[in-house]
Amino acid sequence: AVVKIVTADGHGTGSFVSPDGVLLTNNHVLGYEDSNHCAREGCFIELLVDFQLGAASRSLRVFAKPKRLAVGLDASLFQIYTGADESPKLSTPHYLRLAPAELPE
Repeated sequence: AVVKIVTADGHGTGSFVSPDGVLLTNNHVLGYEDSNHCAREGCFIELLVDFQLGAASRSLRVFAKPKRLAVGLDASLFQIYTGADESPKLSTPHYLRLAPAELPE
């Protein structure tokens, strides 16, 4: 589920949160500013997958398109595609399963 994200501006980490390539990362990794192309329109990035297994990672060049951004929380969701034409979505057999949590009263 954990991947290393490499962009032209640097690198960071993220986690897949669905079987169809939804990636959760911090805003500062792919950025959310008026001048940031990736957060507005999407961009090509390199993912190092199988990063958490301790084995040799595979490198994938993929297209990341923003789905949801929460600037104040420094969190963002990106849909990952295998090409710029937004098809097909990247199949991700390893992903974190998120469950709603109840807040204490």
